[in-house]
Amino acid sequence: MLPFWISIGLLSVLQGALVALPRSVSAHALEPLRDRRWAVIPPLSVIAFVFVAGAAARTSAQGLTYLALIAVPALAALALGLFTPRARALNALLVPLLFALAWIDSGGLAGECAALALSVLSCVSLGALLAIVTLLVWLQGRLLSNIGRFVTVKGKASRPRRFPMGWLRWPLALLLAVYVTLGVLAPLAGLALRAVTSFLTPLVPVWEVWTFDHLKMIVSYPTYVRSILNSIGIALFGGGLATLLVALVAVITQRSPFRYARALEFIALYPRAVPGLVVGLGFLWAMIVFPFLGVLHNSIAILVLAFTMRYLPTGLGAVAPALLQIHPELDRAARTAGADWWTTSWAISLRLLKPALVSAFAVLFICFFKDYATAVFLFAPGSEVIGTTLLSFWIQGDAGPVAALAMLQVLLTFAFVYGVRLLFGVRVYG
Repeated sequence: MLPFWISIGLLSVLQGALVALPRSVSAHALEPLRDRRWAVIPPLSVIAFVFVAGAAARTSAQGLTYLALIAVPALAALALGLFTPRARALNALLVPLLFALAWIDSGGLAGECAALALSVLSCVSLGALLAIVTLLVWLQGRLLSNIGRFVTVKGKASRPRRFPMGWLRWPLALLLAVYVTLGVLAPLAGLALRAVTSFLTPLVPVWEVWTFDHLKMIVSYPTYVRSILNSIGIALFGGGLATLLVALVAVITQRSPFRYARALEFIALYPRAVPGLVVGLGFLWAMIVFPFLGVLHNSIAILVLAFTMRYLPTGLGAVAPALLQIHPELDRAARTAGADWWTTSWAISLRLLKPALVSAFAVLFICFFKDYATAVFLFAPGSEVIGTTLLSFWIQGDAGPVAALAMLQVLLTFAFVYGVRLLFGVRVYG
């Protein structure tokens, strides 16, 4: 009797050969499926399954288990409440019952059926969310198809006008002041007070519990200092690398005759729908499945790549609108003078995009600097970042060091934003 891997390999080759055989009769809509290259899919799928199964046997399932315990019930509740036929909010109450049944009768038929139902419902939610993102990206493309409406920079000079607010100025200013006070100043004040007190309570005066021990502890331990330096390095280098990638993607999708420019834009915007934990988990599996990526394991480089992938849509959202404001007639004038596409993009589009690129770099710096969810599955001793250190403090119940390190993070972010505005004269939004 042949071993399993030989028999399944021969069967896959036979299936591929059948796919590659020419057919005498086929529908017009199925003509693309006659391509013989489809024959490689069955054997490649088997090879991929073998690699994934082997990687699953080698890796620890503890992190995946905790992630599933949190994500699967939430996604299942979302499916029962929104994405299934006759969905109602009350239907989501079935999820705790299914979860309890799967937990209590984990080895029985009823428990397995409950776990399967939760998994199926979570997949329904994921599929629905991806469909919604696809629809929104398509709708964005349709709304931005007439780019002439957004043009402000063109061959002929034009003077922009301010939008008149009229009598709405003062109500909107008051609403903005309330939002800034409650949403920004009050949380920062509480964070600063907790960072310099042993404990914070309205029953004890602040000056009686005043202390700088939390700050001293952070700057005295090499691990905590290294997490700050790692975050700054990742934000500077990774933000710069991501900005270059964003500029290249924006110019290709908006100013090039590339055949798959629209598909590239879809791919660049899709990471916006993926949570940071899932991004980190995906990179972890990629390092396990593909051996050549193993050199990135437990390194800062994998954090840079993961952050770049996650925040590519954010940077693109800062650059693409600015590029839409530049009229294509400037590109056409350069091409008429004999410049090729790259020279035109470098001499005109990218030069006019300098303020937007600086703003995108600042926004990406902030995103890289504050992220922790993406790094949870990827960091190791020596590659800690501020976010993972904050998380470890919080798990240990040390609220004081959490507030002190978070306050240092806020101050460093403020210093960076102010420095960018002072050096380049660019306002940072986002």
